[in-house]
Amino acid sequence: MCAGALVAATLLAQPVVPAPAALPAQGLVVVAGASGQTGRRIVAAALDAGYAVRGLTSDPERARTELGPALFERAQWRRVDVRDAAALREALQGARFAISAIGARVFEGPQSPEFIDYAGNVNLIEAARAAGVQRFVMIS
Repeated sequence: MCAGALVAATLLAQPVVPAPAALPAQGLVVVAGASGQTGRRIVAAALDAGYAVRGLTSDPERARTELGPALFERAQWRRVDVRDAAALREALQGARFAISAIGARVFEGPQSPEFIDYAGNVNLIEAARAAGVQRFVMIS
């Protein structure tokens, strides 16, 4: 397990109070960057720990391929661009925890770290705050 997934799994393993009956007792975890190498491990660990998971990704088919259909089907999935603050506010509704495992894959232009790693995480933090998320974890 990579260090980021280990940190997230450790934080998720801490006791929490029960959530509404529609979700597992641990509550809903939203994982941004869920189709990436670290994000996939976090999704798997959170599901195995009994959390409901909503994966945010720019490429749900990549997540399905990399996670495998059985694991993929256990989570909710949203195609979301982290540069879209309104979409993030909607995607984080109902979440108890949010984990950011996003990362730019190119180094110039609108997909660069300035817009993905920096502005994307600012958007995620603001959306988490607006949604009443209890804990935000950023894997860097």
